Amino acid sequence: MATFLAKIIADFETQLSTKLSAAATTCDIQSNTDDDGVTLPNGTYFFTIDSDNSQKEHIVATLTGTALSAIKTISRQ
Repeated sequence: MATFLAKIIADFETQLSTKLSAAATTCDIQSNTDDDGVTLPNGTYFFTIDSDNSQKEHIVATLTGTALSAIKTISRQ
């Protein structure tokens, strides 16, 4: 069983700058800075997509600058 290690980042919210299809493994985000103006370091992160509606989805991805790669959908169960 694989183990994911991720960084915990508080107060971070951004928009996708490219549309994310169901089978996509890459996309870009508009900003990689948190609410304090600190740039997120490259690495593995867990993200919530569409957190404010019923289509909420959780993913794990590798962040490099503003590019997300190796995107995998994960379940809260």
